Amino acid sequence: MSNLSFLLSLIAISDKIKIGDIMKKGFSLVELLGVIVILGIVALIVVPTVDRFITRSDEVAYESAKRTIIDSTKNWEADHVNELPRFHGDSYEVYFDQLVQGNYVRRDLINPKTDEPFPGDLRVIITNVNGSHKYEIEY
Repeated sequence: MSNLSFLLSLIAISDKIKIGDIMKKGFSLVELLGVIVILGIVALIVVPTVDRFITRSDEVAYESAKRTIIDSTKNWEADHVNELPRFHGDSYEVYFDQLVQGNYVRRDLINPKTDEPFPGDLRVIITNVNGSHKYEIEY
């Protein structure tokens, strides 16, 4: 194809395309506002659901960390049978630092509610209730 025929074909095509048609390729203000409203409605539905999911996962992680501390305390009990409460209502306190020093739990166990390690003065209270042990964690 020669340069002259190419130029003639471009001129013929450009005559068929109007300048106004080229300018109408964007979105109108109403269309943009409609999209923004729809995104706002989706956000109103999604954000509370995601927030509940995150809150619930933190609670589950916290309960899991507490179970880890109580399981560590039960392992500590196996090695310290003579220190356990023997009679109904008796109790004994085991500190988190004791569990760490005995290698029953790691020092860097994180509290999911605060995102910080559990404090060394955290206490696990072992109470004898009719011959079985009840465990309670206190700060």
